[in-house]
Amino acid sequence: SWRTETYPCGAGGLLAAVAADGTVWTAGIGYSGGAGIARLSEGACGELLPWGDGATHDVMGITTDRGGLVAVMIMDAQEADGQFRGGRIMSWDGERWATLREGVEVRVTGWNGLSYGPDGTLWAAFDGQLWQYADGVETSVRDDIGQGPVSVAPDGTVWFVAQDPETGAPFVDRL
Repeated sequence: SWRTETYPCGAGGLLAAVAADGTVWTAGIGYSGGAGIARLSEGACGELLPWGDGATHDVMGITTDRGGLVAVMIMDAQEADGQFRGGRIMSWDGERWATLREGVEVRVTGWNGLSYGPDGTLWAAFDGQLWQYADGVETSVRDDIGQGPVSVAPDGTVWFVAQDPETGAPFVDRL
């Protein structure tokens, strides 16, 4: 049978990812619940502020790997004209946040455009491209994709949503 538990948390609630140690991470955006990132461990909820500015930001993607890494895709605040300036892809190593990519090209319009592979490679979908982060190197792998989602199978196969260049119709593809 299903068992339910409630963990009140000021941040998150839209996305969830479970780390290898059983810690649950949750993230979200302000108009659909709680913006920001929180870590649930042993019944307690603690918010994390990775940007370092003391503010809670909208999070569009979150993923964990087997070794304890966590990656998030964060949107910048809106300009006065309602447009987003860009965003950041950041990773948490258990002690500190590191920015992997930031800028206007990280305008995230889809959900869950992040996934770790079994080898620790981080895959990200943004700017119409599929990106790979491995050994400190960022590589564009494919440029005809949508804005997410991305998911990596246990055998390392990368699944993602692509777009037909002629019709713009989405379809699921893999590497």
